[in-house]
Amino acid sequence: MEPKQTSQPDASTSVAPPAPVLPQGVEAPPSYEEVMGSNQSSVIEGQPEVPPLAYIDIMPRILNAGNMHANIAPVFQKFSDIMQGANLWLQANPGLQCWKCETVERKVDKGPYIDLDSMKIHQSTYGFNVYVLGLRMWLTRKQSNSPPQQLGLKNVVPATKEVELQAYQYGNMFHTPQMHYWTRRRATDIITTFEGLARTIDRLNEDLKKSPLQGSIINIETANIKYSGFTTDRDPEKTSFVELGASRTGLFRRNCQIIRIFYVLGEPKHEEIHMKDVVPDIVRQSGLVGSAVFEPFSASLLKAQMWLQQQSGVKIVNIETRDVRSHENIINLETTVNSDSTDDFDGTFWACKYVKILRIFYVKSPEMPSYASTKLTSRLFPPLRLGIKKFETMSQTMMRIAAWLSVTRLPIFGVETVHYPFIDNDNIGFNPERSDHYTTKHMGRTMVTAIRLYFPTYYEEPPRHLLPPTIDWLTQGEGRGTSICSIL
Repeated sequence: MEPKQTSQPDASTSVAPPAPVLPQGVEAPPSYEEVMGSNQSSVIEGQPEVPPLAYIDIMPRILNAGNMHANIAPVFQKFSDIMQGANLWLQANPGLQCWKCETVERKVDKGPYIDLDSMKIHQSTYGFNVYVLGLRMWLTRKQSNSPPQQLGLKNVVPATKEVELQAYQYGNMFHTPQMHYWTRRRATDIITTFEGLARTIDRLNEDLKKSPLQGSIINIETANIKYSGFTTDRDPEKTSFVELGASRTGLFRRNCQIIRIFYVLGEPKHEEIHMKDVVPDIVRQSGLVGSAVFEPFSASLLKAQMWLQQQSGVKIVNIETRDVRSHENIINLETTVNSDSTDDFDGTFWACKYVKILRIFYVKSPEMPSYASTKLTSRLFPPLRLGIKKFETMSQTMMRIAAWLSVTRLPIFGVETVHYPFIDNDNIGFNPERSDHYTTKHMGRTMVTAIRLYFPTYYEEPPRHLLPPTIDWLTQGEGRGTSICSIL
């Protein structure tokens, strides 16, 4: 399915009816065309039955096209405008309900144009890169004749704080026949950073006691707000950002994690929010022989299952994987992974190591039974690889997911969009079991998008003949242009 951009009707070919007269002081609600940006969905109009799991991506409308060739970025709608479009779409599709929401990131190509179907994205080190944030709604069939859902959103931005950094300034190298050494003096720098996630959630729960959400939570996520330099402007309504490559302001970038709470409008549930991070264990510390080695993703999933089985009186509202910065000290042979941090630095001129953690959001819910019998499992659906750097589209991947769910009929416990760095010598294009990856200085990278489903029970793969056919990209796809190449 090709992504489409909504457009305004042509006034020269049609005559609009007169606008209704509204009471004084009452504003007309926005129309569908005014708030609905480019969008793409796996819901096909007129299909006899909705698949077990579907989705729609809604991007913000372009307000000003800018000039990408002249490094002038386009201007987009606010994130709250996307939510208005989502609610109008739900009203127009009363047989579906939103099960989960995600913030999705797309690259803006020259035009400007947003490719909603691509399952890979190239992050360039140098050049003018524009990214846009949109909304992904995961949809399921509605089981009742209740009115269409209407969603609310609460953004939570970590508070700022000042910290002192101790640094050493080196200079005045002295030379003797016996040794070289540097004299040094200690300096103190004060920078503005942000409070961690744990403290942010504590503040959030205190605020919710005074002003509860007007509805019930369906999903909580951590989303990245990206910007450059030492500014602290982290507007959660902002839907686009620019990376200026090797220019002065693009030498280092900052990512601030904010919390987004999606809820269904209704009576307040007075839900208390909590979070659990599952960090992979280090199986070998960093040192002179090499970097730290972490346990695979499957080990983290098993730890999450063991934690979950000990919980009662809570409701799991989201499971997500997050890439968290890892810091290694080869002198002290220590490796730290601070998953609580909401302030991460990245740059062009140094390498960074990231570790993939599992983050579980849950709310206190006395009505919920124990999870003691829950066997948390997952199934990753990577896009089918068709060539060296060519993959099938999101639409094609969703068709395979729908077919797999129709055969297995498994209850879905969670779903997420996850990104992996492209690895050429891996058969599917990346290693889903590896918990860490690097960014290399002076080099860009290609990220591959996949869909991960979580289930509350063990499962077996269905027979291949019941599923859509797949191909071996080396022999049946584009291959490598030679019959003697192989994947190790």
